[in-house]
Amino acid sequence: DVDAAILEAVGDVGDVGDNRPEWIKSVNPKSIYIPQRGDVVAYFYKGHRTFVERSTIEFVDSKLVKDLSKKSNISALPYNRYQLNDIEFLEIRDVKWSSGPPPYATVSCVILEYTPTDDSLYPMEPNFQQTNKKIDISYFDIEGVCEFLVLYKRFVTGVNQSFEVDEKVVVRLDSTDFSGTIAKINPIDENSWDEEGQDPSDFFTWEIRKSGTPEVDCSQLTEDEKRVFDQVLTEFIENEEYVLFHEHVDFARYTDYLDHVPYPMCLDMILQRVRNGFYRCKLGFKSDLDQIAINAVAYNKKNSAVAKLASQMVSEIEVACNNRGAQLGGGPSKKWKGKAKAF
Repeated sequence: DVDAAILEAVGDVGDVGDNRPEWIKSVNPKSIYIPQRGDVVAYFYKGHRTFVERSTIEFVDSKLVKDLSKKSNISALPYNRYQLNDIEFLEIRDVKWSSGPPPYATVSCVILEYTPTDDSLYPMEPNFQQTNKKIDISYFDIEGVCEFLVLYKRFVTGVNQSFEVDEKVVVRLDSTDFSGTIAKINPIDENSWDEEGQDPSDFFTWEIRKSGTPEVDCSQLTEDEKRVFDQVLTEFIENEEYVLFHEHVDFARYTDYLDHVPYPMCLDMILQRVRNGFYRCKLGFKSDLDQIAINAVAYNKKNSAVAKLASQMVSEIEVACNNRGAQLGGGPSKKWKGKAKAF
C-alpha cells in the first residue's frame, strides 16, 4: 500500500511547475554562495545587515522576515549579539533549508580566529582556531544585495590580487564569465563591461580575476574520490529499485511538493554536481545524499514506504563509497578538535 510517498520520477518533466530559485537548483560552482557543511567563509556583518533591511522591505510576507520580526530573533542576529570585526571568519557546521516563499538556508556556524604567522594579513593557509562564539545566519538570494558569505579561498585569493587601470579582467556571474576593463581603482573596484554604452559596475576583488587566470578551485575532493562518487551514483541511477530518486519529483503533478520541500534533491542532480566540481569536501556530498532522505520524510510520513526506501538507499550509497576508499564521515563531530581548514 503506497501512500502519497510514491513520487513518480520517471520521464522528463522539464521545468513545468518548477519555481525553485536559480541559486538553489544550481549544479555548478558559481558566484552565488550555496552553503556546504565544512565550508570556511569570510562573513561581512554589514552586508548581512543590508540583507535583513532589504528583505524586510521587499519580502514582508516571507516566512523568514516574519521570523526576523520577533524580538528574540532580532537580538540573536550576529551583529546584535556580538561585537564583531568588519570581517569575521566562520566554519559552517550545519545547513538547514526552510520553505518560503522564498525558500532559505540557515547556516549554523562557529566563529574562528587565527594569529598571522607572516606579513600577510590574510594568509592562504591560516591556522584557524575555534572560539566559543556560535551563530546562526538565515538568508536567501536577493538581486542587487552583495554576498556577505564568501568562501575563504575565494576571498583571500581576491584580496591578494593587484590591479591596474585599463587592465583586462573577468567576472563570473551565474556560471557565466564576462570580460571587462578596470576603469578606476577605489576601495570597491569599478569595471566597465566590454560592451559599448555600458556604465561601469562595482565589484569586490574576490568577484573578479585577471584575464587569462582560471577560476579559483575551492574543491578539496581528490580525483579518486570524485571517480568513486561518479561510479557509485551511476550504478544506483541504473538500479530500478531506486527509480523514485533518480530524477526530481514531477513538480507539475505534485503541486504542493515545494511547499514542504525547500531544497529538492535527486541522484541525477548530485551526479551533475560531482562532475562539475560543485562539492568542496565530502561533507557537502554527504549532505546532499542525506537531503534525499530528509525530503522523503518532509513530504511523507516518517514511516512511509518512500521514507524507508530513501534511508535504505542513502545508507547503501555510503557503504559503497566507503568500501571503495571514499570514506564518508557522519554529521558534525561532537568532539571537534578546534581546527578548520580553509577552502
